[in-house]
Amino acid sequence: MKPMPDYINSFCKRHLILIIFICLFITNSHAQGGGKKAETDTSNLHIKYKAFLKSLQLEDLPQSTDSLHTRFSTEGQIVDTWTKDGLSFKGLIKNYAYPDNDQKQKRRAKIFFNTIYIDSAVARAAFTLVQSIERIPTEDSIKGWSQGFDGALYSFERSTRHTKRVTSYWSPDAQDSNLVEAKIVQHCVDSLYSLLKLQKVYDTFTYGLPLGAYSNGSAISWVRVSKRVMKRANEFAPDFDYLQKMKDTINNYLSDTLSKILKPDDRLECWGSIFLKFSSKNRLLSIKTNERFIDKEDKRDYLYRKRRLKEAFKHIRMDFVHTRIGYRKKLSYSQGKVSICD
Repeated sequence: MKPMPDYINSFCKRHLILIIFICLFITNSHAQGGGKKAETDTSNLHIKYKAFLKSLQLEDLPQSTDSLHTRFSTEGQIVDTWTKDGLSFKGLIKNYAYPDNDQKQKRRAKIFFNTIYIDSAVARAAFTLVQSIERIPTEDSIKGWSQGFDGALYSFERSTRHTKRVTSYWSPDAQDSNLVEAKIVQHCVDSLYSLLKLQKVYDTFTYGLPLGAYSNGSAISWVRVSKRVMKRANEFAPDFDYLQKMKDTINNYLSDTLSKILKPDDRLECWGSIFLKFSSKNRLLSIKTNERFIDKEDKRDYLYRKRRLKEAFKHIRMDFVHTRIGYRKKLSYSQGKVSICD
């Protein structure tokens, strides 16, 4: 039976995951030896991080009363395991997603989440995996560990009644093949995903979300669509593949032909892009721009470009394109040349 998401009001934006990991860097004492108390962090970032945890019904680990508590975090998921006596273990998985608030639906910002509880044996195994990299320092302390803007970010927290340790790692699988620490961390991550079936668990969670666009807090977003829309997408999948294969042919043809028809014209120059929408019969349906008009003269120039393009497309023949779906192109004009891309 698939888990259904809980719904709560959110005071954090969909990119709060970035704040979470920044906050973890701030609160990290970088104490590689035991015994050092975690300093209380009253910064704004830590306050937001604690608010985020509260929104998921999780506690900040320094406040944990458990003897040992571990937390593995990545975009969209948090795994907690803990024990009070070192013999009996408990654990849970929190899946979460942020709705895309750019949608036209007028709804309050929310964070959707659910909770999956882990049985004792699996919780013990997950706990042991996180403990296995206890001696690996955080990435900032590892010589040769590179950084990037995309990829995956993993955080490991370990807390007792008196101490806390946080380590974070950006894309261990993207590091130099000779970096031993990266191999160890990646093995731990892979083992956690395999043991807890994290990808399958998250897919099941997203399947239960209401229709709409979502993000897990990273740069990646996805759209939850209805079965009818999915069926239609599958039906026209060959057309999407066909247009993908034909894109260079179409783009080159339009670029060359329009450049010859329009010829050099200073009034066609623009800072923004022009967007062309075509029907399944290759007929030009609309011409729009993302250019901002400063004055009436800018608007007149745009209308002039639009009129010239409409006239030019009367001489364009797209009979070589065979598709059942419409498509879009982006046009730019510079130094007497037209450039078309997807």
